Amino acid sequence: MDGFLELRNGSGLHKIEHGVDLSHHNDRILYGELKRCGASFAILKMDKRFKIHKTELAGRDIRVIPYHYLSVVSGEGKDYTRRPKEFSLQATSEENRGAGLLRIAENMGKTKAARFISQYESALSPTERTSELSGLKGKLIVLDVEEYFKVRSTSNQRISFGRFYAAMLASWVKTVKSSYPDAKIIFYTFPDIYTSYLQFAFPSDHAVIHGMPVWLARTRGDASDFDLKSSKQLQRICLSSSGGNKCILHQYTHRATFGVPNITGLYPPLHIDVNRLFSAKEVQDGEGFQYVRAE
Repeated sequence: MDGFLELRNGSGLHKIEHGVDLSHHNDRILYGELKRCGASFAILKMDKRFKIHKTELAGRDIRVIPYHYLSVVSGEGKDYTRRPKEFSLQATSEENRGAGLLRIAENMGKTKAARFISQYESALSPTERTSELSGLKGKLIVLDVEEYFKVRSTSNQRISFGRFYAAMLASWVKTVKSSYPDAKIIFYTFPDIYTSYLQFAFPSDHAVIHGMPVWLARTRGDASDFDLKSSKQLQRICLSSSGGNKCILHQYTHRATFGVPNITGLYPPLHIDVNRLFSAKEVQDGEGFQYVRAE
């Protein structure tokens, strides 16, 4: 794909902003080309290339939103995506919340959030931390949630892992919000991560997820929008109880070729991820506040 794509609705074009997401993997970027093509925001992983990306993009008036990848690897290097035998419904039951796996998940969430806060304050000045974009205002932060079992597992083990991961997610969000009450934390995920794991969160953890705007990775051959009416899977993650669409940010292709140099003979060619951000509004339902698409 050689440029951003507009999106039609019944009366014309949707009101959207165009953006990209970049990490240390994107080490050859034509920043001026991103601006020329219409990028107004960029979501950047807080890694070793964050400062370079931020400086180049800010110089072209492209707003920067930092993101953190929520790993389930412990500080001791224990990778829970490869240990399904440790997970069972009993191991992550509410009765065992004060001990065992759920306690480990909550502590990991706090530790990872504290590390993020330290990086965040070091990498961004107070004025750089606050932004206003498509109806969202405050400290815009993205949490990348896409861990899954890398080896064979049972359905009960996946339910248990989902509760573990959701507890970690909720702990991370609560810790960051305790430092930044005005933070708008968006969570990035794939439909199957939610369906296979996160939907099994306990109510207290699901209440945290419930209030988070969603950035959904959902690619289609024609880079079109997704239709909630046609998929129960998408309804579970995107549909607000107020009837709105919480998936306000859409990563619609991983194969954009603008904004990167064209290197003869390189296959596959360099590429970037591109996104559309819909105009959002705040709504309230019985469980609290949510952000949904305004259109």
